[in-house]
Amino acid sequence: MRFLDVANGRALAGDENAIAHHAEITRVVVNQVGSAQDRKVAFVDVNRDVHVASAFGGGVAVKLGGMVDSVLFADVTDALAAMVDQRLVVWLHPNAAFVDKDVVDATKITREGDFGKLPALTSFRDGSRATIRRIDGASIHVTVSPHLPTLHAHLITGAFDKAIRLCRFVKEESLWACVAVAAVAAKDLRAAEVAYAACEAVEKVRFLRNAREISSAEGRNAELALFRRKPDEAEAILLHAGLIYRAIDARVRLFDWRRALDLATKHGMHVDTVLYHRRAYLKSAGRKETDGAFLDAMRAVDVSEEAVLAKIAEEREREGTGRKTR
Repeated sequence: MRFLDVANGRALAGDENAIAHHAEITRVVVNQVGSAQDRKVAFVDVNRDVHVASAFGGGVAVKLGGMVDSVLFADVTDALAAMVDQRLVVWLHPNAAFVDKDVVDATKITREGDFGKLPALTSFRDGSRATIRRIDGASIHVTVSPHLPTLHAHLITGAFDKAIRLCRFVKEESLWACVAVAAVAAKDLRAAEVAYAACEAVEKVRFLRNAREISSAEGRNAELALFRRKPDEAEAILLHAGLIYRAIDARVRLFDWRRALDLATKHGMHVDTVLYHRRAYLKSAGRKETDGAFLDAMRAVDVSEEAVLAKIAEEREREGTGRKTR
């Protein structure tokens, strides 16, 4: 699947952004809000699975659900509605699929009704009112969330304080989840922390709070890339900024030991730090080292816990985080 500019017929992006899918596609819809860079496409395949992808997202499509009969984007918000097994399902913020897959279901609203067999979505107006046509021709109007258009207007303009006040008034977890995802995408860590706290996502709040303590913008951006499960992007950010230790430490925290060792060896620094953490990890797991690369490194490098902790403290101080070593 490729995207073209309707004005001149030219491709909006190169082949690397073409979307490849394993099954025949039966329906395609495109969102109606935002700039060209914000364009998202949802499609249904012959298996009746609905997927969402970014037109500029490197051809990555994420499955949202199955048993889909009809699908449609809202006209003034990014909400995506679908008829799923004779129920109306609305993903209030489909971008969650690319930011934090853990909260995709939290942004979803389901409405039951007498829709009958093979109902079809005919319109999704004002961002909150869906019209469904039954097989007998009757039309049913369903209000999804009356507060969604207002919330979307706040999110698209970056007015997170107003969005948070609205969510505190409405007290719906689905709206809080939308704020959390939008705040992470906008790199507003404070708003994201508040929203995830309202969703009782303790581990995410702790992660974001630690990210806020990082003094360098590159370090914070790399942490957000890790939050979005894009370790290669995080590594590229850190290496470009010359934050070699933080790039190595990121791989260690992901237990990507071979990449951590490769980075340390390539840059000639913190090889003993990687070995120190690797040894501690294996000890806690009750296992012995069997990886040849690590065995060779252990024979060549002397690992001193005192020296490693001192080097880590020095790196933290140099970066200016003031955070304690692990």
